[in-house]
Amino acid sequence: MEHWKKISFLPRKELRELQNRKLRDFISRQLYPFSPYYRKLFDRHKIKPRYIRTVEDLKLIPFTQKEDFLPSDDFPNRFRDFILQPDEASIKKYWPKNKLVYLALLKILKGSEEVKERLSKEYRPIFLTATTGTTKQPVSFLYTKFDIDNLHISGYRLLDVFGVKQDSRAVNLFPYAPHLAFWQTVFAA
Repeated sequence: MEHWKKISFLPRKELRELQNRKLRDFISRQLYPFSPYYRKLFDRHKIKPRYIRTVEDLKLIPFTQKEDFLPSDDFPNRFRDFILQPDEASIKKYWPKNKLVYLALLKILKGSEEVKERLSKEYRPIFLTATTGTTKQPVSFLYTKFDIDNLHISGYRLLDVFGVKQDSRAVNLFPYAPHLAFWQTVFAA
């Protein structure tokens, strides 16, 4: 968690540079290549991943609304388009050479099953939360092992910011339900 401490005290300019670098990487190497929904959205609006260079550039991307997630008669599994879906061809096309070399070495040293396991951890959904359905249409969200690990980390950071110590006692007042607020609190502990 020392990494978190270092990042949390970066000067504003350095923090923004880090955010911009991570955003560019995410858009060009994860979102556009592997998300059917966002790839179609970007293409429809003629947005090239390279156009999104900074946090300020996010305004170029049309806002995603609840209706974009909801199933329809024509598209009952619409939510699946929001799941990152890498395949061998898209990985080879969009990932940087150093990451491809790493995967190749991993395959040589530990076998193809290890490569599949690593990719599965990052991309295969294993956990579900949902909105409460107050608008009569609950929306489900799927999480991977990678996402769950990040929820643990961000939960720890949140407790750290509030000064909650490991021996502190806390009560989770969120109602038990498959929504993110409840589980973020659980994972933080």
